[in-house]
Amino acid sequence: MVLFLPVAISALYAFQSYAALVPRAGYAVHEKRDVIPPKWSYARRLESDAVLPLRFGLRQRNIEHLEDMLMEVSHPDSPNYSNHWSPEKVVETSAPSAETIDAVISWLKVSAIAPERIKLSSSRSWIHLNATAAEAEYLLDASYDVYTHEDSGAEHVCMPRQILFPSALSDSFVELSLQLVL
Repeated sequence: MVLFLPVAISALYAFQSYAALVPRAGYAVHEKRDVIPPKWSYARRLESDAVLPLRFGLRQRNIEHLEDMLMEVSHPDSPNYSNHWSPEKVVETSAPSAETIDAVISWLKVSAIAPERIKLSSSRSWIHLNATAAEAEYLLDASYDVYTHEDSGAEHVCMPRQILFPSALSDSFVELSLQLVL
């Protein structure tokens, strides 16, 4: 029985390592980092109750027309020259569609994030969420770790080595710009 325990623990670690490489069904790799910066080394897994401010960038509308719209008010020969847009018109023209916003908010709610914790920026381009490390890891099928700098001893929470995002959202709605604000 004593020999069985180390074998069982080794098998569990091997399975966890393999499972970390296999994306959750319906998820796709959004970003992958293969290199750890020089002089930084893994220290430990981030505590599951640590709070991470997450920011999800939503796909904006009309970006492909941005240059034309800018030239419309900037070029002296344009009939709309110097008729600059109000901040409200900029938001109205470029903000993500209601469908995009609803799809991402629905995904967060289905993932057990309480609606009152989900904040939409005034430009409607970002969704803000303060999540625990455990919640962030579940949402992004990732692992948050702490790294230590060999010279200074400073510790830093690193973005996961691999960030996954639901395929249905990333394909249609989200130009995922996930920011970890510390």
